Amino acid sequence: MLARNFILVLVLALGVATSAFASDEGTYEVVGRSNDPFVFCTYGDPLWGNWAAIDGLLGIWTIVDPEEPYNEEEVSEFMRVCPQALGAGAWTGPGTGQETPSLH
Repeated sequence: MLARNFILVLVLALGVATSAFASDEGTYEVVGRSNDPFVFCTYGDPLWGNWAAIDGLLGIWTIVDPEEPYNEEEVSEFMRVCPQALGAGAWTGPGTGQETPSLH
């Protein structure tokens, strides 16, 4: 009985530890531009956020109009998310990706 309880506790502990490690990798985070990471990381949000991506892989961005405020929360997301997200590859569909499935 004691051995069976020990094994049960061990299995549960390993399951919790394994799921904790698995959740650290590949966690998806909602981003701007209609929740489209490719468009968000490639172009930024020049029209509504007043900032544009220069290099998403490096997390480099610029303000579009220095006279206007920019969306600091989106820029923070950009610098945190995009260096990881752009490893997925380039856009292969029609247009620039900003038009699919609708303009965003």
